[in-house]
Amino acid sequence: MDNDRDSDTDSKKNSNRDGSQATQAPRIPDTQQAMRVPSRVRMPSAGNWTLGGLLMRSRVHMKEEKLEHPGEYLLGYRLPGWQRPAVWTQQQQERFIDSWYCGMDIGRFVVTQAEGEAFWGPLDNLLIDGQQRLRTIDAYLSGRLTYRGLRWDELTDIEQRSFARTPIPMVVISPDEVDEQFLREIYVRLNYGGTPHAPEHHPDVLAPTGALTPEDKRASTEPTSTEPEVLP
Repeated sequence: MDNDRDSDTDSKKNSNRDGSQATQAPRIPDTQQAMRVPSRVRMPSAGNWTLGGLLMRSRVHMKEEKLEHPGEYLLGYRLPGWQRPAVWTQQQQERFIDSWYCGMDIGRFVVTQAEGEAFWGPLDNLLIDGQQRLRTIDAYLSGRLTYRGLRWDELTDIEQRSFARTPIPMVVISPDEVDEQFLREIYVRLNYGGTPHAPEHHPDVLAPTGALTPEDKRASTEPTSTEPEVLP
């Protein structure tokens, strides 16, 4: 009797709602299943650098790097030939410096950096994303860009330290694990993947400063009782 019950139970489990027998697909081991989503290509490292560390690295490696791979460099990193040139206006540069001082998000810088045998390779020390921002930092520190009418060398030690202690978010990709096409793809996705904001979508147009949301408006217009609460 027990075997009959087990058989009946299994039969119900393998039946569809209309009573027909369900066809079960054979289980394929996970190791034999084909991935239907892209596999992770590389896992870059991320962290915060300091301005002092960036400048020190630039001074130490710039001369040797230029001898090995001529080109345009920014604070020790080489610019790929397939990137656009400097396009930021002075106003954009000053706003970036202002964001830096105020502690606002300055975005991540994406670079390649190798150790060991791959050091000084053709894909090493490349600045993949952040050229306009790094140009601005370089111009400010060298005195070619002023902020609030002041050059870098006109600032006090306290003012310079305020700028220097801002953490620099960096994403570092190992060049011995990627090819140039992969780096190009990163650049394209970071710089061409978004949709530019239209003027009518500016926050001051969508919701003028001080305007309340509809929910807040309803809450603020609801009558409030001035009578004292009577406890039971």
